Amino acid sequence: MEHLPIHLPHEASLGGLVQFRWMYCFERFMGHLKKKVKNKAKVEGSIVEQYINEEISTFCSYYFEPHIKTKTRREDRHYDGGNPEDTLVEAIPDIFSQPGRGNGKEKETWFKEEDYHIAHTYVLRNCDQLRPFERLFDASLIAAHPGMRENELIELGEKTYASWLKKHVEDTWNDNAYPKWLMSLVHGPLVQVTSWPMYFCRGYIFHTYDHGKDKKNANYGVCVKGTSSSGSGGEPGFYGVLREILELHYSGPPDLKLVVFKCDWYDSTIGRGVRINKSGIIDINEKWRYGKYDPFVFASQADQVCYVPYPRMTQPRKDQHWTACIRIPSRGKVLVHQNLDFNVMQQENDNSIVQAAAVNVETLTHGQAEDLDDPEVEAEKGSDDEDGNFDIELTSDESE
Repeated sequence: MEHLPIHLPHEASLGGLVQFRWMYCFERFMGHLKKKVKNKAKVEGSIVEQYINEEISTFCSYYFEPHIKTKTRREDRHYDGGNPEDTLVEAIPDIFSQPGRGNGKEKETWFKEEDYHIAHTYVLRNCDQLRPFERLFDASLIAAHPGMRENELIELGEKTYASWLKKHVEDTWNDNAYPKWLMSLVHGPLVQVTSWPMYFCRGYIFHTYDHGKDKKNANYGVCVKGTSSSGSGGEPGFYGVLREILELHYSGPPDLKLVVFKCDWYDSTIGRGVRINKSGIIDINEKWRYGKYDPFVFASQADQVCYVPYPRMTQPRKDQHWTACIRIPSRGKVLVHQNLDFNVMQQENDNSIVQAAAVNVETLTHGQAEDLDDPEVEAEKGSDDEDGNFDIELTSDESE
């Protein structure tokens, strides 16, 4: 065994990567062929006959109707509805075109009055196409209440923004070329909503707490980024537990549907509800809850986390409610939005590298050493595509 590492570098330089020259793929295919044997007296004939039948059936499946499910058209069990580029529609805001798929027993429920108003206001506040109306409303609110404090203005704006926007759009509908979806959006969703216990979105499998609390995999933890992040480095600001998965329906010619998560949030105050330990892991105190009742987020905004309790022989009184919060990577997705460090660890003018290149390796490989050029690492910078949705422009009379 001591002599084997001497030949491994020379073998790698000659043969390249091992996955391009191993026999596992051929062995798996031989196992697939052996399963086709039905007559052991004529093994080869059985394999040929079944292989031809498989090829014929696969070829014919391409001419079936699109709604017929075949082996080649079978969707993955984590399929979330498609890519965002395939589901975007230019005529409506992108929040209504996010991919996602509900799963489990579908139920029809009814919104409570308080939840209905909060969910409707959240959708209006997070629609980029309504930013001009939002700025106009904030300016009119400050002008109408000049001596009111900022937190009181925010609370009053959340209560009256939906009704003000509805009245403003109805009064100025004939004077402006508003899109058709705007009237449906300002009138709010239907009181009857659709709910599921499971939802597939962006490579995540979300479960409600009641559905997944007794399962081995805890898929009910969620986190979103807030306006004031609780952690450094762009860490999510709010952590919580998923309670309900609701699909909102908007009446009107454009069929607008939007999936929101109703969550219970933990306190995001650093030191009280959130802390970062010496290892850089974020801990959550399950004892404290977020004081404001704001339970709704878009399904496209939520990331998945898992709350793992610390193993202890005894439970200290001060740390018994703290659990580790572990970020769950999405299945089949590559997270390109994270801040990655592409700095090279070695430089061309590094003296240590030059000295290492001068080492005689002929005695190690028992042959003449070959000069292998290192591949050049080029960092490509892509530009973000501009959003295809148009913004609503206000006239000069409205902005005054």
